[in-house]
Amino acid sequence: MTAVAPASLPGGELVAQALVAIGDYVCFYAPEANGYLYNRQAGVPSNTLSVSRDPDQIYPNLPNPHVSVFKICIANRYKLEKQFRKLQDEAKAMPNDVALKAKLSEAEVSAQVESEGNVSEQKRLQGKPLTYGATIQLEHQFSGRFVHVNTNRTSKTSSSDMMVELLPHSSKSAHFKIMPRYKVKSEGDIIRYDDQVVLESIKSAGQYLKVSSLPLNKIVSPEAGKPEVNLSVRQSGLKIYLFSKAENSSSKYLVGGSVVRLFHKELEAYLVAEGLFDWKDTQETHLRIREVDPSSPKTMSPSSSGITYWQLELEEGPLRGEPIKWESQIRLRNMVTRKYLSIGSDKSFSLTKNGKDPGTVWRITPVIGEELHVVADSYARFEHVVTGLWLHAMSPNDEFVKNKKSRDAASSKGKRSVENFEWDKAKCRKIGVSQVMQYDDAFTLQEVSPIYLSVFNFVAGCVPLLQKFVHERSSDSVHLNEEACHRICHLLDCLKEFMFEYGTAKKYRQKLLRNLMIYMADINFERIEGKLKNSTNYVYQGHIYLRNNQDGTTIRLRCRQWKDGCKGTAAIVNNHLTVNKKCEHEPEFAEVEKRKSKSAMKEKAETSFGSLRQIYDDHIDSSNPSITPFSKLSSTMGNVENYCTLASQKRLPNLTKI
Repeated sequence: MTAVAPASLPGGELVAQALVAIGDYVCFYAPEANGYLYNRQAGVPSNTLSVSRDPDQIYPNLPNPHVSVFKICIANRYKLEKQFRKLQDEAKAMPNDVALKAKLSEAEVSAQVESEGNVSEQKRLQGKPLTYGATIQLEHQFSGRFVHVNTNRTSKTSSSDMMVELLPHSSKSAHFKIMPRYKVKSEGDIIRYDDQVVLESIKSAGQYLKVSSLPLNKIVSPEAGKPEVNLSVRQSGLKIYLFSKAENSSSKYLVGGSVVRLFHKELEAYLVAEGLFDWKDTQETHLRIREVDPSSPKTMSPSSSGITYWQLELEEGPLRGEPIKWESQIRLRNMVTRKYLSIGSDKSFSLTKNGKDPGTVWRITPVIGEELHVVADSYARFEHVVTGLWLHAMSPNDEFVKNKKSRDAASSKGKRSVENFEWDKAKCRKIGVSQVMQYDDAFTLQEVSPIYLSVFNFVAGCVPLLQKFVHERSSDSVHLNEEACHRICHLLDCLKEFMFEYGTAKKYRQKLLRNLMIYMADINFERIEGKLKNSTNYVYQGHIYLRNNQDGTTIRLRCRQWKDGCKGTAAIVNNHLTVNKKCEHEPEFAEVEKRKSKSAMKEKAETSFGSLRQIYDDHIDSSNPSITPFSKLSSTMGNVENYCTLASQKRLPNLTKI
């Protein structure tokens, strides 16, 4: 058994005094909040930065290392791109305007030339040491978006501060001046790693990125309890750590954080795991056979399925992005479950969220040792560091049988349920371990291309907000406001557009909805709001259930006729209603329609009441001081009391003209 190597801070001791350069990938640590700046919502149209709030700087609890990694870019030119985006909006409003379409085509060419110029300038200055006082942009690696300040909207936690968000384009609001936190450094000095810096907005001079002292509210963000990053006249010091140097991004070597497919060459199978990060694992880790058939062109290309994606993390910590050396110790993290491949004391495979577990450490060894570092598409074997066992494909007799539990549960909902649909008929094989190294257990390290990775990150970034919505939709304790509903509708529209590329539906994009189980985020019951608090009616297959109690995320229900002796019970878990004991009476379809009608009339009456108030205020004689509009009535008095008071004083106007 070999001991696990000791860990060190991000970047390592050798780069502790290294120079920060243009093009480097860095992490920002906020000492006052004990966490890294991060964002995991790549698919959300407009999203904010927050702080992870984890005092462990070596092994932070992050869903993906890239969510807290930013690329240091030069200040891009943006005026032609801004003009193109403006014409795009006008063209959508006037699709039949031929002259506008011609202008749009010219603006698109100009914007493309400007973008190419920005890329060329970035390459020319790549590796140049960064000095205090320089103007930069920060590109978020997980989402591919730039950090912006929004001077038109206040932050979610403080009305006196402005919002900071991630947007896909460049503008003046994305330009920041990097300055020293303390006076021991001054403008013109070279920036070194481990320095504390502050970021001043160019658009709003004198205002800086600041970590809020108040946590985000669960109603406005999935990052509930985490501090928000906003723009304020007060400043927060940010400690800058190296993730990866600029030259590593264009090299042929795999680095910490690289995403690969593990393809068993002899068996022609991918190592896969199915599930969803914050929910449940539906299948154990196994090998999915995908034989190469020359008569089928798609089998000649690597798989585009997200369940085959594995992230390589160095044992020294997930925020170490240097090139991986052969015989080094790594961790294998599945991208859809966001869990690590582990072997327990009983030599069985499992997926665990604990990145500090010694059972998750593997040694990567070469089949053909020609290079010092691991090269993409090379052959490798994996040895478990703690047990000394080797990753091994089992014999053909050890066929992997997929778990039928979730499908059987779906069958009870009806034959047309999306969960009952058999998506995949590929042959599967069990994955195991061997005491000795087997020559044929060689895995090809197929690096996932940037385009496939960005597509995966986009859909994965939609999941947190959808999970939050599904949880709130199934709970009586949280009521969705207009802003939250608008955000969800906007997100679903973006997902719908994302499935198409230049007007053509792309299968590899649609497949990610299945890989990340977005299609399962549905509601299998109907809710009818009652008159009183916690009096919601839950309708399932014609039976009406009422809330009994709640234990954590589980809502327990009982039949509405429980007083008459019916013992029907049900439970809602993860937004799915499951009947525990069937009702003893026939379905009540007529009663369901009756209650739905009452609920609709109640909503209509409330809307009409609000509208009549507005009509009243719009038509009163404002020149008559004896008439008081509804909008100025004391909020502490009831509506009936106000009306009676006005009536007794005979101050109500004549509404016959309305």
